[in-house]
Amino acid sequence: MKVTYVLAAVLAMTASVFAVFKLLGQARPHVEPNIIKVDKHPGPGLTISPNGPHPKAVVDADYDFGRMEVGEERSHVYTIRNEGAAPLIIENAGTTCQCTVSDMKEGETRKVAPEESVDIKLTWKPTAQTEKFSKGANFNTNDPDHQKIFLQILGMVAPRMALYPEHDWYMTSVSDDKPGEFSGAIISPIFEQFQIVKVDSRSPFLSAEVLPLEKAKLEAHHGRCGYEVRVTVKPEMPLGSFRFPMTITTDVPEPTLDGNPGKPMEFEVLVGGVHRGPIQPAGREWRDEKMAISLGQFEATAGKKVKLTVFVKSPPEEGLQLTAAPVCTPDMLKFNIERDEKFTGSPPRYFLTVEYPAGAPRAIYREENPARIQLQTNHPHARDVEYLVFLNAY
Repeated sequence: MKVTYVLAAVLAMTASVFAVFKLLGQARPHVEPNIIKVDKHPGPGLTISPNGPHPKAVVDADYDFGRMEVGEERSHVYTIRNEGAAPLIIENAGTTCQCTVSDMKEGETRKVAPEESVDIKLTWKPTAQTEKFSKGANFNTNDPDHQKIFLQILGMVAPRMALYPEHDWYMTSVSDDKPGEFSGAIISPIFEQFQIVKVDSRSPFLSAEVLPLEKAKLEAHHGRCGYEVRVTVKPEMPLGSFRFPMTITTDVPEPTLDGNPGKPMEFEVLVGGVHRGPIQPAGREWRDEKMAISLGQFEATAGKKVKLTVFVKSPPEEGLQLTAAPVCTPDMLKFNIERDEKFTGSPPRYFLTVEYPAGAPRAIYREENPARIQLQTNHPHARDVEYLVFLNAY
């Protein structure tokens, strides 16, 4: 078996050597030259003259619209000059947005003689706000050095006016002995100048002061003109959570479809917060940020009763007392507060109980439609107190 393998190997080697000698004895085979064709304009476009003369397209292809409003229409005319020695052909290759090219549909061409020029008008009407935009239209030419031209428009689409925060102006806490403050801002990224005509509030405990906005804050919101609206809440604000509308009126007209000035722009914010006061409940069922008591979910047939600990700062000498019967809405709610006589620490401690009695009607009271408990006390800094109550009696 080994002799057979060796014999086969020898024959194969002999055949290979014979083939090599045969090739060496022949003339060199003829091979066609590898000619690489260079296309002056790869891909779809216009035909480029291989020998010249050639045109030369010259254009300032970028234009900054600056700041625009949504729905505002602007146009710019680009001038393309032919500084070459042959006619320049320009083809509209389509746009990158909702831009329109006046008097030149996609696929149409224009012929520009040497030393002549053509005007191309680009129009754009933005539909959404954006901090930066770059839109435009593409054109093909037969200029070998500028076979594609992109006419570009740049800028920012901004609101006429902007409010910060946009809707809710919330104060985390209001003191008993000094006014609370909150600052919002109203800014125009479009107008160099505007005025705040008036600020109206439906609460006698709220007031507002209008001040020019600091430069750094104005620049942070890309504003050209703006004001700080400093809201003050008086210490006399009734205890509990509060929420009052405030209307800010400017001299900036509202935009209209026909382009005529509209009525002055107004902005309504909700000024809210919590005036906790010296009577401070605590416990698992207490919602401090809402000044609310949560009874949770329970069967109406069983009812629900919760007990909270209450600390009272700087109480009257005779102790905290109710000067009138509690007003509960709905009236089936029951409320009671009593001092913890066993507690000897300071400030004095009280127990507050709220009950939805067994057998009362099924009801749901959430944040948007809470139940309420209104109290009148002998505390000089807590004459009127209101607690919200959340419950789901099913």
